[in-house]
Amino acid sequence: MVEKQLINEKRKKKMKEMEDDGLEGVEREQQRKGDYKCARDFSSAVVEEEQGMTPCGACKYQRRRCGSDCVMVSYFPAESIQRFAYVHHVFGGGNVSNILRSTSPDLRKWVARALAYQAEARVRDPVHGCVGLIWEQEETLGILKEKLEKAKRELAQYVGPDVMQKMIGQCSSDPHAKTVDLKAPLSAPVDFDLSSWDPFPAWESSSSRRLPSQADAKGKTIAPPS
Repeated sequence: MVEKQLINEKRKKKMKEMEDDGLEGVEREQQRKGDYKCARDFSSAVVEEEQGMTPCGACKYQRRRCGSDCVMVSYFPAESIQRFAYVHHVFGGGNVSNILRSTSPDLRKWVARALAYQAEARVRDPVHGCVGLIWEQEETLGILKEKLEKAKRELAQYVGPDVMQKMIGQCSSDPHAKTVDLKAPLSAPVDFDLSSWDPFPAWESSSSRRLPSQADAKGKTIAPPS
């Protein structure tokens, strides 16, 4: 019992010394354990922040030094640390880096967006992931189709089936009607810009989603946000 108390006192004394020393104490303790790379990256990240060189969200989350050759900096800026936390939890930071490096530069932006979309969906729905979102949209589309058919039947009771068929024929033959044939091949370029599209525009400021801690970057599991 006395020996256990002495060990606890020594441990408290060491923690007090590390708190007094600040960053130098943490780095020295990590070096004492042999984790030289972690200590160097941790201190470099803090020094970069103090000097105004803010690391990207990926390096900041993993407490690594953000160099000029960092492939994450263009797709996970400093304010997107939560976005990378989801991606890191689902895919792993090393895998994401390898995927981006093996992708052509003109497609990396879309690959990063796709990974972020799938990771966010997987955290929100661990069972179905992004497939659950597709099911929701298909279910909504089915409900809307049923409502449309019901409205057509009700309208046909007032104007008559012949007039109703004539109205439908006029709409289908209208050259200005906004109709899309999903089975037809895409023969014309897309006339809208998706560069600013974000599938989850409010996820950076959402207070209901829990940011995975730094301990999660070491391989521990995290619970989905409530």
